[in-house]
Parts: sequence; structure tokens; C-alpha cells
Amino acid sequence: MKSIFRMSRRSSVVTVFAIVTLLSLTVSIETAQAATQFRLVKTIISPNPSGGGFFGQSLAVAGDRFLVGSRDCNDTVCGAVHLFDSDGNLVRSIFAPTPEGFSGFGDSVGAMGGYLLVGATLDDTAGPDAGAAYLFDGATGDLLQTFLNPNPDPGAPFSRDFFGNSVTGFGDDVLVSAPDEDIAGDDAGAVYLLTEPPASSSGHSLAPPQIPSTSSARPSPPSGTTSPSPQDWTIPRSRMEVLYTFSMEIGT
Repeated sequence: MKSIFRMSRRSSVVTVFAIVTLLSLTVSIETAQAATQFRLVKTIISPNPSGGGFFGQSLAVAGDRFLVGSRDCNDTVCGAVHLFDSDGNLVRSIFAPTPEGFSGFGDSVGAMGGYLLVGATLDDTAGPDAGAAYLFDGATGDLLQTFLNPNPDPGAPFSRDFFGNSVTGFGDDVLVSAPDEDIAGDDAGAVYLLTEPPASSSGHSLAPPQIPSTSSARPSPPSGTTSPSPQDWTIPRSRMEVLYTFSMEIGT
């Protein structure tokens, strides 16, 4: 009987200890969560607001700046990307370079070093709604190259590839997606890898320029190098209009 009583007491002690331990862990987790809450520090609106502008439909980081895609319009076209500095101040806006009214320019944005990448899933340059992607100089906003859909859907506009749906840098290369591409099957999708040929006597440099810090002047290009020209990149075989920014506040 005494043995049973001792075992019961030990069991109760273990149970109480386990409960206290769990409670202390819960308090620690809640304390840690409370100490690392993000808080709203700035609300960024489109510098060129328009009805149905979808400001913030795509976002990307480019050095110490960030890029925002939208369907904002100017006098001739709809579709724009806006580059902001780290404080949320507008650096520049880039509108669709093609004359068509709406090409989906800004549906996706990305960066590769100092280059800005923009997708336009309904661009008509290679065919009806064939899609395209664009490479811009992040320091000047100049258009450096247009990447066209290498296999446009002959059934467009009723069947589309959505080339340019996603764009990103991959080292010194560029990746462009076409999620409805039919090469492997109906709307099976594809991703295209575009690469710059090795440096040659032309003096082109594989390393993309870095976007200069907002507090420093634009650096001069290395001696003997030039910006890549459109033919230098090839495919190797193989409705909210407000953007909120938050900052994490660490408690003491």
C-alpha cells in the first residue's frame, strides 16, 4: 500500500513539473513573439494612380531598392514598373516600351544585379499575346534588351503561353517562365534560361552592373567593357493600389 502511495505521489510530482515546464515555454514563446512584431512604418501609393492600376501586383528587390509592378497608364499605354529607394521614395517609373494599349507589362518583375527585369505576358511583338520580357539598366532606366517568346502559341489569343509570367536573375543568366507553354503537353508550361555568350573581343562583361547606392554616384563601367546589346543574350539548347511597408521592432 505504501509503495502504491509513493508511486502515486511521484506521478503527481512529475505531472505538475511537466505542466509548469509547458506553461513556462508558452510564456517564453509569447514573450518572444511580442518582442518581434512588425509595425507599419509607411504606406506607399502609386506615383501615377489610375483606376484598376493594380499597383503592387508584383514586387522584387534590386540592391538597396525595390521594384513595384502595376497596370498604371500614361497618355499612350498601360503597364508600368516603379523603382523606389530604401526609404520608399520614387526613383523612376518605366512604362511599357511597346505602342500597344495593354501588354501585361509589369505582370512580373525581377532583378539581376543592376539590371531590372519586367514581364509582359500579353505582348504582341512575337505574335498575338505571345508575351515578352524586358531587361533595363537599373541606374538609368534604359531598355537594354527585349526577350521574345521563342515558341509562341499559334492559337493565340484564344490559347496563350503567358511568357514572362515570372522573371528572375540566375547568376549571370536570366530565367523567364511560360506556365501555359505546350511543348511538353497542353499548358504543361516551360521555363527558359537565357545566357550571355562568353566574353569576347567585343569586350562585353558577364558580370551585371550593381545598382549604385542612393547615397553614392553611379560608378563608371570597368575599362574595356560595355553594356550587353540585345543580341548578346540567347536561349541555350537544352485590385489593390496601395503598398504597405513594415519594419520589425525588437523589444528589450
